[in-house]
Amino acid sequence: MIKVGDNLVRTEAVLGKPTEKSIDPSGSVMVWWFAEDREVPEQYYTLKEKPTGADADKFVKLTFDPKNKITAKDFKL
Repeated sequence: MIKVGDNLVRTEAVLGKPTEKSIDPSGSVMVWWFAEDREVPEQYYTLKEKPTGADADKFVKLTFDPKNKITAKDFKL
């Protein structure tokens, strides 16, 4: 489970590399998009590109401070 206060290394260990990443001096915002595995129910994998259409509904969006600590999170799974 990812929570506010966790660091980037732990987050990437759990979720993998982010699908989208934007960085500015005040920190960064990273988004992980997911798709359900067709062979294993209730199993998801991280997408390399943002999905389009009806498939674009499962994501985790995390905001990090300059020290790579999570300051805010938003998700829909």
